[in-house]
Amino acid sequence: MFWIVLYFLVAAFILGVFFWTIRILVQQKAAWSKFAQRHGFTYERGRMMASPGVRSDEPPFIFFFYAEEKPTDDGRGTTFRTIVQACWDSEAGFEFAVGTGALKDTIRSMSRGAMINSKEAFDFPDGMSVASRSSDSERARAYMTPERRKALGAFFRQKNADGILVFDEKTGVLRLETPDPLETVQKIERAYALIKKVSRALILKETESALRESRPDDDEKVVTS
Repeated sequence: MFWIVLYFLVAAFILGVFFWTIRILVQQKAAWSKFAQRHGFTYERGRMMASPGVRSDEPPFIFFFYAEEKPTDDGRGTTFRTIVQACWDSEAGFEFAVGTGALKDTIRSMSRGAMINSKEAFDFPDGMSVASRSSDSERARAYMTPERRKALGAFFRQKNADGILVFDEKTGVLRLETPDPLETVQKIERAYALIKKVSRALILKETESALRESRPDDDEKVVTS
């Protein structure tokens, strides 16, 4: 009798999770479709059991909204993360990556050069975990103006989310990832407004010609931040 009861309890739990997932997915598709239609963006419904996607071309940026499956920390399963991403053609003459501490391993692999003490170099607030790396630490410090530090600080403080900025001589990417499905129009509008505002602060200005020059890498040794 015990095993029969246990079987039905487990079955009920699995069915509950399944129907909850379906409910969230339906809400997400409806919200993203409405969001895309409101702004005239490209909407991709995706497969029946897959998350949708949205793309917006707003030169010099392209904005993407999609879901990504990632392995769990123990490697025994997977989890889904909602990705909000901005891409643009970079004019920088060096490589730079900076993001929340949870993405430190990713940052180590995405940029040449040395890890930088982000708190000391960029004066991020106490208690904020940030990691960074650059092929030219001197120009990375010059790039991180007070305006950009403020913009990225707000971006990295988003609740239940991780953020990263990475660029090289060709491409710049600003990315926010969260387990939140952004299943309401209000949520996705807020995420869009945030990444659009921060992206505008990150592209190089006409007066920053020194940051566009290509130089031999001088920070090739990797050190611990």
